[in-house]
Amino acid sequence: MKKVIIILFVLLSSNLLAQTPANSKQEYCHNYSNKDYFKNMLRESSNRISFVNHGGLLNAGVCWWHSRFQRAATYLTIYRPELPKPTDKEAKKLIRSIRKRRSVVSIPGYQNLNEFSSAWPQLIQKELERWQVIDGFIFQSWIIGLSGKTKTTAQKMKDKMDQLYIDVMIHKNISYQMLQLAGIDAHAWLVLEMTPITGGYNLLIVDSNYLNLQTYTYKFNDTNLYYRYTTEFVPYLQKKRELKRIFRRVQKYCSSH
Repeated sequence: MKKVIIILFVLLSSNLLAQTPANSKQEYCHNYSNKDYFKNMLRESSNRISFVNHGGLLNAGVCWWHSRFQRAATYLTIYRPELPKPTDKEAKKLIRSIRKRRSVVSIPGYQNLNEFSSAWPQLIQKELERWQVIDGFIFQSWIIGLSGKTKTTAQKMKDKMDQLYIDVMIHKNISYQMLQLAGIDAHAWLVLEMTPITGGYNLLIVDSNYLNLQTYTYKFNDTNLYYRYTTEFVPYLQKKRELKRIFRRVQKYCSSH
């Protein structure tokens, strides 16, 4: 009997911790007052994009834009499953609206991002690749992949990780990091949580190359981290102004009647 009670308690506790997207403006704006809400929501696979990073120029992937779209969709969507599903044309417009990050977007016919992205993976992928071309050839964002180093000093690495901790745990942000790999390559991911441990931090990561959350451990004497256990990289906190613009859009949305 005690075992049954314990199991029920654990199940109820996990359900209480689970976060679901808002279904109305009122609910959304109430949730926005709790910055942990969005971070906890992204812990759930139902609130993440249903497919991993792929395609892109030279088939090298669209990880930067996959991560940015994921973050924008986490902060800027409301789901209305009781409404009719969008047409192809309507879905394309919704996807582009999320990418442009100009306002909160109401998604009809689906309960969450995983459902929506499962229904329209080709349209989302096409928009990510279009975004990549716009950034790469018009704004030359590919230069960012040339600007960092794959190894630094232990002190500079610690400074970067302490700054990240403030952004993630004090300011409660879903933080975007660029990972400078060897040569001209650069990956990107989202940092959800950082847990202090003896002599370092444990990081909880949303990595577009995986459907599941990933964990990394940083130690204060590290001069770099290792991606997939073999490739050296140094992480750089970026797109902070982009997140501030998202917050301004939300505040404007919630202040309007």
